[in-house]
Amino acid sequence: MERLMKIKALYLALACAALLPFLPADLSAGAPLKIGFQGRLDESGQPAEGTKNFVFKLYDAVSGGNLVWTGDAQAVALANGVFNATLAAGTPALSTAAFAGASYIEITVDGVPLSPRQELVSAPYAMVAQALAPDAVFSLSTASVTSGKFGDDRVQISTAVISGLGSMALAGSETDPLFVVSVSSLIVAGDITNWDSAYGWGDHATAGYATGGDITAALADYETTAAHQADLASYAALAATQAFTGANTFTSSAAFTFQHATAPGVRVSSGLVVAAGRTGLGTASPNSILSVNGSLSLAVKTITVADSPYSLTDQDSTVLVDAAGGNVNVVLPPAAGVTGRVYTVKRIDLGATFVTLLPYGWDIPLNETIEGQDNMDLSGQFQYAMVQSGGLLDYDGDTVATPVWVILASN
Repeated sequence: MERLMKIKALYLALACAALLPFLPADLSAGAPLKIGFQGRLDESGQPAEGTKNFVFKLYDAVSGGNLVWTGDAQAVALANGVFNATLAAGTPALSTAAFAGASYIEITVDGVPLSPRQELVSAPYAMVAQALAPDAVFSLSTASVTSGKFGDDRVQISTAVISGLGSMALAGSETDPLFVVSVSSLIVAGDITNWDSAYGWGDHATAGYATGGDITAALADYETTAAHQADLASYAALAATQAFTGANTFTSSAAFTFQHATAPGVRVSSGLVVAAGRTGLGTASPNSILSVNGSLSLAVKTITVADSPYSLTDQDSTVLVDAAGGNVNVVLPPAAGVTGRVYTVKRIDLGATFVTLLPYGWDIPLNETIEGQDNMDLSGQFQYAMVQSGGLLDYDGDTVATPVWVILASN
Protein backbone atom coordinates (compact mmCIF):
# COMPACT_ATOMS: atom_id res chain seq x y z
CA MET A 1 0.00 0.00 0.00
CA GLU A 2 1.48 3.39 -0.96
CA ARG A 3 1.17 6.57 1.16
CA LEU A 4 2.19 10.07 -0.14
CA MET A 5 3.81 12.78 1.97
CA LYS A 6 5.81 15.93 1.30
CA ILE A 7 9.42 16.32 2.40
CA LYS A 8 11.47 19.23 1.08
CA ALA A 9 9.27 19.59 -2.01
CA LEU A 10 9.55 15.84 -2.65
CA TYR A 11 6.68 13.36 -2.56
CA LEU A 12 7.43 10.10 -0.77
CA ALA A 13 5.42 6.93 -0.51
CA LEU A 14 5.82 4.17 2.04
CA ALA A 15 4.84 0.56 1.67
CA CYS A 16 5.40 -1.13 5.04
CA ALA A 17 5.00 -4.68 6.20
CA ALA A 18 5.65 -5.84 9.74
CA LEU A 19 8.49 -8.27 10.11
CA LEU A 20 7.29 -11.38 11.86
CA PRO A 21 10.34 -12.75 13.71
CA PHE A 22 10.59 -16.36 14.69
CA LEU A 23 9.84 -17.29 18.28
CA PRO A 24 12.85 -18.83 20.05
CA ALA A 25 12.74 -22.46 20.98
CA ASP A 26 13.90 -21.86 24.56
CA LEU A 27 12.35 -18.83 26.28
CA SER A 28 14.34 -19.48 29.43
CA ALA A 29 17.50 -18.41 27.57
CA GLY A 30 16.46 -14.75 27.93
CA ALA A 31 14.65 -12.71 25.28
CA PRO A 32 16.39 -9.68 23.72
CA LEU A 33 14.41 -6.48 24.37
CA LYS A 34 14.21 -5.60 20.66
CA ILE A 35 11.62 -5.61 17.87
CA GLY A 36 12.60 -6.06 14.24
CA PHE A 37 10.77 -3.99 11.58
CA GLN A 38 11.14 -4.22 7.81
CA GLY A 39 9.56 -2.16 5.06
CA ARG A 40 9.95 -0.39 1.75
CA LEU A 41 10.12 3.36 1.11
CA ASP A 42 9.33 4.86 -2.32
CA GLU A 43 10.33 8.38 -3.22
CA SER A 44 8.52 10.02 -6.19
CA GLY A 45 7.36 6.62 -7.30
CA GLN A 46 10.89 5.18 -7.21
CA PRO A 47 12.58 3.09 -4.54
CA ALA A 48 14.37 5.40 -2.09
CA GLU A 49 18.14 5.13 -1.69
CA GLY A 50 20.69 6.33 0.81
CA THR A 51 20.32 6.93 4.54
CA LYS A 52 17.37 8.65 6.17
CA ASN A 53 16.44 9.56 9.75
CA PHE A 54 13.68 7.29 11.13
CA VAL A 55 11.66 7.62 14.37
CA PHE A 56 9.25 4.84 15.35
CA LYS A 57 6.30 5.36 17.76
CA LEU A 58 3.74 2.91 19.15
CA TYR A 59 0.08 3.91 19.78
CA ASP A 60 -2.94 2.00 21.08
CA ALA A 61 -5.18 3.23 18.22
CA VAL A 62 -4.92 3.54 14.43
CA SER A 63 -5.41 7.30 14.83
CA GLY A 64 -5.33 9.54 17.88
CA GLY A 65 -5.19 7.32 20.94
CA ASN A 66 -2.44 7.16 23.54
CA LEU A 67 1.26 7.18 22.87
CA VAL A 68 2.67 3.93 24.30
CA TRP A 69 6.32 4.14 23.31
CA THR A 70 8.69 6.48 21.41
CA GLY A 71 11.88 5.12 19.90
CA ASP A 72 15.11 7.02 19.66
CA ALA A 73 15.91 8.55 16.28
CA GLN A 74 18.08 6.29 14.13
CA ALA A 75 19.74 6.57 10.74
CA VAL A 76 18.44 3.77 8.50
CA ALA A 77 20.09 2.74 5.24
CA LEU A 78 17.85 1.99 2.23
CA ALA A 79 18.77 -0.20 -0.70
CA ASN A 80 16.31 -0.37 -3.60
CA GLY A 81 13.74 1.13 -1.16
CA VAL A 82 14.02 -1.73 1.33
CA PHE A 83 15.06 -0.99 4.90
CA ASN A 84 15.57 -3.00 8.07
CA ALA A 85 15.25 -1.29 11.46
CA THR A 86 15.45 -2.46 15.04
CA LEU A 87 13.15 -0.99 17.69
CA ALA A 88 15.10 -1.01 20.95
CA ALA A 89 16.12 2.18 22.73
CA GLY A 90 13.27 4.54 23.55
CA THR A 91 10.90 5.92 26.16
CA PRO A 92 9.76 4.09 28.17
CA ALA A 93 11.94 0.99 28.01
CA LEU A 94 10.36 -1.74 25.90
CA SER A 95 10.43 -3.99 28.94
CA THR A 96 8.03 -1.68 30.78
CA ALA A 97 5.85 -0.47 27.89
CA ALA A 98 2.19 -1.55 27.99
CA PHE A 99 1.35 -3.85 25.06
CA ALA A 100 -2.20 -4.83 26.16
CA GLY A 101 -4.59 -4.84 23.20
CA ALA A 102 -3.79 -3.79 19.65
CA SER A 103 -0.63 -1.75 18.94
CA TYR A 104 -0.04 0.50 15.93
CA ILE A 105 3.31 1.76 14.72
CA GLU A 106 3.77 5.28 13.32
CA ILE A 107 6.91 6.06 11.29
CA THR A 108 8.48 9.48 10.91
CA VAL A 109 11.01 9.88 8.09
CA ASP A 110 13.25 12.95 8.11
CA GLY A 111 10.83 14.71 10.50
CA VAL A 112 7.61 13.94 8.56
CA PRO A 113 5.13 11.37 10.01
CA LEU A 114 3.70 8.84 7.55
CA SER A 115 0.12 7.63 7.72
CA PRO A 116 -1.83 5.55 8.27
CA ARG A 117 -0.25 3.73 11.19
CA GLN A 118 0.58 0.06 10.69
CA GLU A 119 -0.83 -2.53 13.09
CA LEU A 120 1.59 -4.92 14.77
CA VAL A 121 -0.28 -8.18 14.21
CA SER A 122 2.24 -10.54 15.79
CA ALA A 123 4.10 -10.34 19.09
CA PRO A 124 7.75 -9.90 18.01
CA TYR A 125 9.21 -11.65 21.01
CA ALA A 126 7.44 -12.62 24.25
CA MET A 127 9.55 -10.34 26.43
CA VAL A 128 7.75 -11.23 29.65
CA ALA A 129 8.67 -14.84 28.96
CA GLN A 130 12.22 -14.12 30.19
CA ALA A 131 10.80 -15.28 33.51
CA LEU A 132 7.35 -16.03 34.86
CA ALA A 133 5.54 -12.74 35.55
CA PRO A 134 5.06 -12.12 39.30
CA ASP A 135 1.29 -11.97 38.98
CA ALA A 136 0.95 -14.95 36.67
CA VAL A 137 -1.86 -17.40 37.56
CA PHE A 138 -1.89 -21.03 36.53
CA SER A 139 -3.72 -24.18 37.62
CA LEU A 140 -2.25 -27.29 39.18
CA SER A 141 -3.53 -30.75 38.54
CA THR A 142 -5.44 -32.59 41.22
CA ALA A 143 -2.45 -34.85 41.71
CA SER A 144 -0.57 -34.27 44.92
CA VAL A 145 2.22 -31.73 44.96
CA THR A 146 5.11 -33.65 46.41
CA SER A 147 8.14 -32.34 48.22
CA GLY A 148 10.68 -30.56 46.10
CA LYS A 149 8.26 -29.30 43.45
CA PHE A 150 8.37 -25.76 44.89
CA GLY A 151 10.64 -23.87 47.23
CA ASP A 152 9.35 -23.52 50.78
CA ASP A 153 8.69 -19.78 50.31
CA ARG A 154 7.01 -19.99 46.88
CA VAL A 155 3.49 -21.27 47.70
CA GLN A 156 0.71 -18.88 48.70
CA ILE A 157 -2.75 -20.05 49.83
CA SER A 158 -5.50 -17.42 49.59
CA THR A 159 -8.65 -17.18 51.68
CA ALA A 160 -10.65 -17.51 48.48
CA VAL A 161 -9.74 -21.21 48.50
CA ILE A 162 -9.76 -22.08 52.20
CA SER A 163 -12.76 -21.08 54.32
CA GLY A 164 -13.87 -21.71 57.89
CA LEU A 165 -16.33 -24.34 56.67
CA GLY A 166 -13.60 -26.93 56.31
CA SER A 167 -10.42 -27.80 58.12
CA MET A 168 -6.79 -28.22 57.28
CA ALA A 169 -4.57 -30.53 59.28
CA LEU A 170 -1.08 -29.22 60.05
CA ALA A 171 1.67 -31.47 61.23
CA GLY A 172 4.83 -30.49 63.05
CA SER A 173 5.48 -27.65 65.48
CA GLU A 174 5.16 -23.86 65.09
CA THR A 175 8.43 -22.40 63.88
CA ASP A 176 7.34 -18.81 63.23
CA PRO A 177 10.33 -16.74 64.45
CA LEU A 178 8.09 -13.84 65.51
CA PHE A 179 5.74 -16.09 67.49
CA VAL A 180 8.38 -17.96 69.47
CA VAL A 181 9.81 -14.71 70.88
CA SER A 182 6.42 -13.22 71.77
CA VAL A 183 4.67 -13.43 75.16
CA SER A 184 1.82 -15.38 73.52
CA SER A 185 4.08 -18.39 73.05
CA LEU A 186 4.19 -18.84 76.85
CA ILE A 187 0.43 -19.49 77.10
CA VAL A 188 -0.44 -23.18 77.27
CA ALA A 189 -3.82 -24.92 77.23
CA GLY A 190 -3.94 -25.22 81.01
CA ASP A 191 -3.72 -21.44 81.43
CA ILE A 192 -7.02 -20.85 79.65
CA THR A 193 -9.13 -21.96 82.60
CA ASN A 194 -7.26 -19.59 84.92
CA TRP A 195 -8.70 -16.44 83.37
CA ASP A 196 -11.96 -16.90 85.26
CA SER A 197 -10.09 -16.79 88.59
CA ALA A 198 -7.31 -14.36 87.79
CA TYR A 199 -7.28 -12.95 91.33
CA GLY A 200 -5.70 -16.08 92.71
CA TRP A 201 -3.66 -17.04 89.68
CA GLY A 202 0.11 -16.77 89.83
CA ASP A 203 1.44 -13.82 91.85
CA HIS A 204 -1.51 -11.54 91.11
CA ALA A 205 -2.84 -12.01 94.64
CA THR A 206 0.18 -10.22 96.12
CA ALA A 207 -0.68 -7.05 94.16
CA GLY A 208 -4.43 -7.43 94.69
CA TYR A 209 -7.39 -6.06 92.80
CA ALA A 210 -9.70 -3.18 93.63
CA THR A 211 -13.08 -4.42 94.79
CA GLY A 212 -16.39 -2.63 94.39
CA GLY A 213 -16.17 -1.41 97.98
CA ASP A 214 -12.68 -0.02 97.42
CA ILE A 215 -13.86 1.99 94.40
CA THR A 216 -16.90 3.40 96.25
CA ALA A 217 -14.77 4.45 99.20
CA ALA A 218 -12.19 6.09 96.98
CA LEU A 219 -14.81 8.11 95.09
CA ALA A 220 -16.51 9.25 98.29
CA ASP A 221 -13.19 10.31 99.82
CA TYR A 222 -12.03 12.20 96.75
CA GLU A 223 -15.26 14.13 96.31
CA THR A 224 -15.29 15.42 99.91
CA THR A 225 -11.65 16.36 100.35
CA ALA A 226 -10.46 19.97 100.34
CA ALA A 227 -7.92 19.09 97.66
CA HIS A 228 -10.72 17.96 95.38
CA GLN A 229 -12.62 21.21 95.94
CA ALA A 230 -9.46 23.18 95.16
CA ASP A 231 -9.01 21.25 91.96
CA LEU A 232 -12.54 22.13 90.88
CA ALA A 233 -11.88 25.81 91.57
CA SER A 234 -8.71 25.78 89.47
CA TYR A 235 -10.52 24.09 86.59
CA ALA A 236 -13.17 26.84 86.63
CA ALA A 237 -10.58 29.38 85.40
CA LEU A 238 -9.62 29.02 81.73
CA ALA A 239 -5.99 29.12 80.73
CA ALA A 240 -4.65 32.41 79.31
CA THR A 241 -4.14 30.71 75.95
CA GLN A 242 -7.58 29.10 75.82
CA ALA A 243 -9.09 29.38 72.31
CA PHE A 244 -12.74 28.82 71.38
CA THR A 245 -13.70 27.56 67.93
CA GLY A 246 -17.09 27.13 66.32
CA ALA A 247 -20.31 28.28 67.99
CA ASN A 248 -20.06 28.57 71.79
CA THR A 249 -23.02 29.31 74.07
CA PHE A 250 -22.56 30.43 77.69
CA THR A 251 -25.56 30.29 80.00
CA SER A 252 -25.63 31.53 83.57
CA SER A 253 -28.06 33.07 86.03
CA ALA A 254 -25.44 35.69 86.85
CA ALA A 255 -23.59 38.16 84.62
CA PHE A 256 -20.90 36.73 82.34
CA THR A 257 -17.77 38.83 83.00
CA PHE A 258 -14.64 39.25 80.91
CA GLN A 259 -11.52 40.67 82.57
CA HIS A 260 -8.48 41.76 80.56
CA ALA A 261 -5.14 42.02 82.32
CA THR A 262 -4.58 45.74 81.61
CA ALA A 263 -7.80 46.97 79.95
CA PRO A 264 -10.96 45.48 81.53
CA GLY A 265 -13.55 44.48 78.93
CA VAL A 266 -13.90 42.40 75.84
CA ARG A 267 -11.52 42.56 72.88
CA VAL A 268 -13.01 41.42 69.55
CA SER A 269 -10.72 40.85 66.56
CA SER A 270 -13.54 40.83 63.97
CA GLY A 271 -17.23 41.71 63.79
CA LEU A 272 -19.32 41.87 66.97
CA VAL A 273 -23.06 41.30 66.57
CA VAL A 274 -25.62 41.87 69.33
CA ALA A 275 -28.80 40.23 68.06
CA ALA A 276 -31.18 41.67 70.66
CA GLY A 277 -31.33 43.94 73.69
CA ARG A 278 -29.27 47.03 74.43
CA THR A 279 -25.53 47.59 74.43
CA GLY A 280 -23.85 49.99 76.84
CA LEU A 281 -20.33 51.38 76.52
CA GLY A 282 -19.17 52.98 79.76
CA THR A 283 -22.55 52.39 81.36
CA ALA A 284 -24.24 49.41 82.98
CA SER A 285 -27.70 50.84 82.25
CA PRO A 286 -28.01 51.53 78.51
CA ASN A 287 -31.19 53.45 77.68
CA SER A 288 -30.99 52.92 73.91
CA ILE A 289 -29.93 50.23 71.47
CA LEU A 290 -26.44 51.73 71.87
CA SER A 291 -25.56 53.96 74.81
CA VAL A 292 -22.11 55.52 75.01
CA ASN A 293 -21.18 57.18 78.30
CA GLY A 294 -18.14 59.13 77.19
CA SER A 295 -16.40 60.49 74.13
CA LEU A 296 -16.75 58.93 70.69
CA SER A 297 -13.73 58.66 68.37
CA LEU A 298 -14.34 58.49 64.61
CA ALA A 299 -11.87 58.02 61.78
CA VAL A 300 -10.53 61.15 60.05
CA LYS A 301 -8.81 60.95 56.67
CA THR A 302 -7.33 63.59 54.33
CA ILE A 303 -7.38 63.11 50.55
CA THR A 304 -5.96 65.14 47.63
CA VAL A 305 -6.34 65.30 43.87
CA ALA A 306 -4.04 62.25 43.66
CA ASP A 307 -6.82 60.18 45.26
CA SER A 308 -9.60 61.43 42.95
CA PRO A 309 -12.05 59.92 42.35
CA TYR A 310 -12.14 58.69 45.95
CA SER A 311 -14.76 56.04 46.84
CA LEU A 312 -15.92 56.13 50.47
CA THR A 313 -15.78 52.78 52.31
CA ASP A 314 -16.86 51.36 55.66
CA GLN A 315 -13.45 52.44 57.00
CA ASP A 316 -14.27 56.13 56.48
CA SER A 317 -16.24 58.59 58.63
CA THR A 318 -14.89 62.15 58.31
CA VAL A 319 -12.98 62.96 55.11
CA LEU A 320 -11.04 66.22 54.70
CA VAL A 321 -10.43 67.24 51.07
CA ASP A 322 -7.42 69.30 49.94
CA ALA A 323 -8.19 70.31 46.33
CA ALA A 324 -5.39 72.87 45.98
CA GLY A 325 -3.84 70.82 43.19
CA GLY A 326 -7.00 70.24 41.13
CA ASN A 327 -10.60 69.07 41.14
CA VAL A 328 -11.50 66.20 43.48
CA ASN A 329 -14.51 63.87 43.19
CA VAL A 330 -15.74 62.00 46.29
CA VAL A 331 -18.08 59.06 45.51
CA LEU A 332 -20.60 57.69 48.02
CA PRO A 333 -21.22 53.90 48.26
CA PRO A 334 -24.58 52.36 47.21
CA ALA A 335 -27.18 53.81 49.60
CA ALA A 336 -29.38 50.71 49.48
CA GLY A 337 -26.66 48.52 50.98
CA VAL A 338 -25.60 50.80 53.87
CA THR A 339 -28.87 52.24 55.19
CA GLY A 340 -28.18 54.51 58.16
CA ARG A 341 -24.46 55.06 57.53
CA VAL A 342 -23.21 58.67 58.03
CA TYR A 343 -20.33 60.46 56.29
CA THR A 344 -18.95 63.98 56.78
CA VAL A 345 -17.00 65.49 53.86
CA LYS A 346 -15.28 68.89 54.36
CA ARG A 347 -13.13 71.01 52.07
CA ILE A 348 -10.05 72.52 53.75
CA ASP A 349 -8.20 74.36 50.95
CA LEU A 350 -8.69 77.86 49.56
CA GLY A 351 -8.64 77.58 45.79
CA ALA A 352 -10.55 77.91 42.56
CA THR A 353 -10.92 74.17 41.99
CA PHE A 354 -14.01 72.04 42.62
CA VAL A 355 -14.83 69.43 45.25
CA THR A 356 -17.84 67.39 44.18
CA LEU A 357 -19.74 64.84 46.30
CA LEU A 358 -21.29 62.27 44.00
CA PRO A 359 -23.80 59.43 44.60
CA TYR A 360 -23.05 55.86 43.61
CA GLY A 361 -23.46 55.34 39.86
CA TRP A 362 -23.16 59.10 39.29
CA ASP A 363 -22.40 58.52 35.62
CA ILE A 364 -25.86 56.89 35.23
CA PRO A 365 -28.57 59.61 35.39
CA LEU A 366 -30.98 59.22 38.35
CA ASN A 367 -29.30 55.96 39.46
CA GLU A 368 -28.96 57.31 43.02
CA THR A 369 -29.29 60.88 44.30
CA ILE A 370 -28.38 63.19 47.16
CA GLU A 371 -31.86 64.40 48.10
CA GLY A 372 -32.87 64.35 44.45
CA GLN A 373 -29.65 65.98 43.21
CA ASP A 374 -27.08 64.39 40.92
CA ASN A 375 -24.21 65.87 42.96
CA MET A 376 -23.28 68.33 45.68
CA ASP A 377 -20.52 70.94 45.22
CA LEU A 378 -18.28 72.12 48.06
CA SER A 379 -16.95 75.29 46.40
CA GLY A 380 -15.61 77.29 49.33
CA GLN A 381 -13.02 76.70 51.99
CA PHE A 382 -14.37 74.88 55.07
CA GLN A 383 -17.65 74.08 53.29
CA TYR A 384 -18.91 70.69 54.39
CA ALA A 385 -21.76 68.22 54.00
CA MET A 386 -22.96 65.54 56.44
CA VAL A 387 -25.03 62.92 54.67
CA GLN A 388 -26.76 59.71 55.76
CA SER A 389 -27.99 56.79 53.68
CA GLY A 390 -31.78 56.72 53.74
CA GLY A 391 -31.91 53.54 51.71
CA LEU A 392 -35.30 53.66 49.98
CA LEU A 393 -36.62 56.44 52.28
CA ASP A 394 -36.14 60.03 51.13
CA TYR A 395 -35.63 63.12 53.30
CA ASP A 396 -39.45 63.40 53.72
CA GLY A 397 -39.70 59.82 54.96
CA ASP A 398 -41.45 58.64 51.82
CA THR A 399 -40.61 55.30 50.22
CA VAL A 400 -38.92 55.80 46.85
CA ALA A 401 -37.77 53.48 44.10
CA THR A 402 -34.33 55.08 43.79
CA PRO A 403 -31.93 54.89 46.81
CA VAL A 404 -31.29 58.29 48.38
CA TRP A 405 -28.60 59.97 50.50
CA VAL A 406 -30.13 62.42 52.98
CA ILE A 407 -28.35 65.70 53.87
CA LEU A 408 -28.15 66.02 57.67
CA ALA A 409 -26.13 69.24 57.74
CA SER A 410 -24.22 71.52 55.33
CA ASN A 411 -23.12 75.13 54.96
